[in-house]
Amino acid sequence: MSFDVHICPVCGLNMCLAHFETWWDADGFDWKHGSWQLATYCSSKFNVWWDPNRFDWKASQRLVQYCARYIKIWWNSDKFEWRTGSYLLSKYCGRFFDVWWDEEKFNWKYSWALAKYCSKHFDKWWNPDKYDNREISIEALILFCAKYEADWKYFVLYNTLTL
Repeated sequence: MSFDVHICPVCGLNMCLAHFETWWDADGFDWKHGSWQLATYCSSKFNVWWDPNRFDWKASQRLVQYCARYIKIWWNSDKFEWRTGSYLLSKYCGRFFDVWWDEEKFNWKYSWALAKYCSKHFDKWWNPDKYDNREISIEALILFCAKYEADWKYFVLYNTLTL
């Protein structure tokens, strides 16, 4: 399929929101190449276009960035791109932490993002055996999780002495 299915026949713009109902056709839409565009440019029409079976989950990071308020509708832990999207979940969906948090699937390379954006959920995500010990992650603990110092201070001491 060509990208022409995204072009509005009224104004000629790609992914036009003003005439969305005119050009939108779920059956004719190129989901493989256009899912990321729907999430990015048409989030206000989410309830019209959302189809979890057609959406290209490789674009799930765009759902996090632009459709966070609908996370209770679209969230699927098994289809989400955890490897690259964990940071974005922390940043854009911190207020929905209890919806998406999964200690086993989270990419702990982005531990610093948990400290920075999800510090109020520290007691749920803190795991010294999994938390990343790189300098950026340790600095995030110190800067954003100071009130939990009693929980992480030995982790920080040990890992800063061995750097």
